[in-house]
Amino acid sequence: ACGGNKTMGLPKGRSVALPFGRQRGLYLVDDLTLIYIFAVCGETVVKEIESVELEKRLAVEEGLYLLDIRSEAEVVHGMLPNSAHLPMHLIPLRMNEFPKDREIVLYCRSGARSYHACMYLMQQGFNNVINLKGGIIDWARNRFEIVAYG
Repeated sequence: ACGGNKTMGLPKGRSVALPFGRQRGLYLVDDLTLIYIFAVCGETVVKEIESVELEKRLAVEEGLYLLDIRSEAEVVHGMLPNSAHLPMHLIPLRMNEFPKDREIVLYCRSGARSYHACMYLMQQGFNNVINLKGGIIDWARNRFEIVAYG
């Protein structure tokens, strides 16, 4: 059941107190961190980041791990720079290889599959996953760099 005050873990030991019950919306943490809370229920909070905010963070941070979870057929059309690729269906088999000490930004075409992948990973104990809201579609819409796969 949902309820009570919830907090969301953020980079560098910061947290944001969330009000009672489900609370969706944008939360500005600092000048470079704007996170969209999609759902709050129990201990599960899916963290999302907008393309514009991700691009800003990538310009000043090197610690983010980008993971493209689209199929092989999709990634041949391009991907975000410096991304790793692992099709969504392989996540349960290879999640032990994911970094525990870095934030992992998952993305897909529209953000829907990567949202579900984040939820799955959080249920498996990963608290360092963030969904790219709008996926690579939103990234491309903002005219940010897309590189060739491989």
